[in-house]
Amino acid sequence: LDTIVLGIGGAVAAQVFIWLLRLANTLFLEGVAGYAVPTIRGEGNHLAQTIGPHGLWLVPVSTTLGGLIVGLLSWWLAPEIEGHGTDTAVRAFHRANGQLRARVAPVKAVASAITIGSGGAAGREGPIALVAAGIGSWYASLTRCNDHERRPFLLIGKAAGLPAGVPPAGGT
Repeated sequence: LDTIVLGIGGAVAAQVFIWLLRLANTLFLEGVAGYAVPTIRGEGNHLAQTIGPHGLWLVPVSTTLGGLIVGLLSWWLAPEIEGHGTDTAVRAFHRANGQLRARVAPVKAVASAITIGSGGAAGREGPIALVAAGIGSWYASLTRCNDHERRPFLLIGKAAGLPAGVPPAGGT
């Protein structure tokens, strides 16, 4: 039963992250810079992008604004979210008996969505891994697991989140 709950939790966490990423993209790149990332639209498989009336010069403004917000979030709420995410999950597994602070997963999800959505150079697999691993750690705390039982829960959450956050071939 635990693996089913963690599988669903990790998959839901990944989908929430994808939603946050799309929201941040809409707010920052489209809202601030007037830029829509190239996507394949229609039947001709033609790559289409939208560039706002001010050209591309507002994209660095969007990225800088996103970076400032993420810097403040990580400094103020959870310094351990720095990095790509998988390193924090691995460190928690090996050095903290699978324990992550409860705030790490949501702060990492928001910060990474802002980083990527504002035009920053980052991938989504690392943040999804950490967010889903955080679900496993949180579940272990909720069910009062000991340190020996907690570590596999962290891995199960992480393993559930990764494939749920990867787009299908040709998707976005």
